[in-house]
Amino acid sequence: ICRYKWDETGLPRFSSIMISKPSKPVPNVFIGAGMVFARSQFIVDCPFDHYLTFLFSGEELLMSVCLFTKGWNIYNPDVLPVWHYYTRN
Repeated sequence: ICRYKWDETGLPRFSSIMISKPSKPVPNVFIGAGMVFARSQFIVDCPFDHYLTFLFSGEELLMSVCLFTKGWNIYNPDVLPVWHYYTRN
């Protein structure tokens, strides 16, 4: 996840792009909720907001900000162990 655009509600919509094939994990500023690997301490440090139980669009941005402010580093992997298609024919 390395690019975004603002949607009609004022929230960023994230997407990905292959810039080049990295040889090691690449530092990033955003997480992708579909593929998060971390020590379980991250959920203690940054639990989901219990006031936002129905939040779907925006949870990755909130989690990314929380992780950053708690001192966590975010990386993109250098291999793609999992993926899914967001569009359908």
